[in-house]
Amino acid sequence: MIGQLGALFSFILLGFWGTKVDVGDFYSLITNKIPDGAPAPSIPCMMTQCGSETLACLTDRMCLKALACIAPCGDDQACTFHCISNYETPLFHALNKCNIHDAGCIVLKEPEEKGECGGGVEVAIPALDIMDMMGQWFITMGLSPIYDCFPCQIFTFAKDETDGRPMVYMDYQVDRVFGDTVNKTVIEHIEQPDAEKQGLLIFGGIQNGLFHSERWRILEFNSEFMIAAYCGTMTSWVYNGTVVLTKNPRVNKDLAFRIRESLLLNGYETEDFCSPKILGCSIENLRVEL
Repeated sequence: MIGQLGALFSFILLGFWGTKVDVGDFYSLITNKIPDGAPAPSIPCMMTQCGSETLACLTDRMCLKALACIAPCGDDQACTFHCISNYETPLFHALNKCNIHDAGCIVLKEPEEKGECGGGVEVAIPALDIMDMMGQWFITMGLSPIYDCFPCQIFTFAKDETDGRPMVYMDYQVDRVFGDTVNKTVIEHIEQPDAEKQGLLIFGGIQNGLFHSERWRILEFNSEFMIAAYCGTMTSWVYNGTVVLTKNPRVNKDLAFRIRESLLLNGYETEDFCSPKILGCSIENLRVEL
């Protein structure tokens, strides 16, 4: 009798769980092969050190989808960022923070091609008054198809009201696999570490529950546009990109010509860049309260 009641309770519990998540995602999560070279997550650690965050994710539809999607990615940044962009939630951020950052229950696969930020000569303009960056800038061109081509990328440079530090609000949109569009906001603080190379900036902030540090090199700066190359790190991963930011979302022929000339002088071809959607975008329609 006790055994029958236990089986019935398990059946009811499983049925209730099945209404909250897609069971197929859980099946994919536990049956997908861990990529070669990727350390297996420590289940005891996840359940003891991060039990509430892990359980909350496994019983949430979108968070479980994120896990099932990301598990086979290994060190494939395009795969990983696709999963995060489409399925991330605050529960997923909390899971990452506890299991990866705080407790180390999950260790990301070391990239096959290891890179670093800050090695060698870092070209950047020698003089930059960071106050001249303040205000809204629109990303009208991007080099990395993974990170730089999202629609409606608006960067708002400002001072932190609490301590006066320079900071940036990075607002953008993601066209998800569900057919909808969601707004995203990332906040990073800015440092200017080299008085002899003021165009070298250090951006730092939390994304997806993990701390990211980015070295931004301002290659061109004037009142109408700037060109910035960046190299970022997150745990052992390194990512890169280059963006063109303009003060006006509408780029006329004269400005487009001057941007092209500046890109060529810095070793870029305009044909390698995407042109993200920017017309019709505004902060009022984008900003996510964090």
